[in-house]
Amino acid sequence: ILIVEDRPDQLETLVNVLEEEGYQVVGARTSAEASEYAKCEAFAVAVVDVQAPDVSGVSLLSLLKAKNAEIQMILSPAFASLDSAKDAIGESAVAYLKQEGSPSEWLGTIRRTFRAQMTEYTKELEIALAERDERFRQLVEHIKEVFWVFAPDQSEVWYVSPQYETVWGRSCASLLEDSRSLWNAIHPHDQPRFLAHQFEPDVNGVQGECRIVRPDNTMRWVRIQTVPIRKPNGDLLSLAGVAEDITERKRVEEALTKTE
Repeated sequence: ILIVEDRPDQLETLVNVLEEEGYQVVGARTSAEASEYAKCEAFAVAVVDVQAPDVSGVSLLSLLKAKNAEIQMILSPAFASLDSAKDAIGESAVAYLKQEGSPSEWLGTIRRTFRAQMTEYTKELEIALAERDERFRQLVEHIKEVFWVFAPDQSEVWYVSPQYETVWGRSCASLLEDSRSLWNAIHPHDQPRFLAHQFEPDVNGVQGECRIVRPDNTMRWVRIQTVPIRKPNGDLLSLAGVAEDITERKRVEEALTKTE
């Protein structure tokens, strides 16, 4: 929250009250000082004296809004004229503080404004995440490879693409219930070679070709590659994997070998 107030006692009171409430607050005594802060910080809420002596309060609001279009602005104190009120409304001021109001009244107004801003941010974040998830879903659901993401200890399946059902012949729901079923479907002769390092947390990932035994006892060849996803400090965050169905390629290779 940015507080712009040229009266030192008023500024100190507002800053102290808000900091006691747990808000991060920056106080400025001049519009020039506030402008410098605005270059470095993306303020969610600004409380501005509309009669600031060094520059029009409305002009400062315009500057702050240019830095952050979503900023919520509160004006203080009463307007000098009807025109100044119209200008402030034009700059999307959302609330007004009375000069004679008590700190508790100011705090109530700022609380409501900040809460409204956070609600708006949350909505925007939810929309952005939904759009990202939809792009991700469209990507993985329209590629022929099977893609999955497991918890670091592989006790949970966080995501598996629908192609799993086509290649493994088992439902995605069954994998969500039992994460080991993906590996248990590997042909017994291939398991020791392929899974030797699968559950070691420090491994850089494994890759190889193996056979998948489907519930109807038919088999498909797949090429599997796993990749550990790590945090910046190196801790394991998740395990991702991708499997390509290479059954047709194996059939062609086998036919070519027989022909030779």
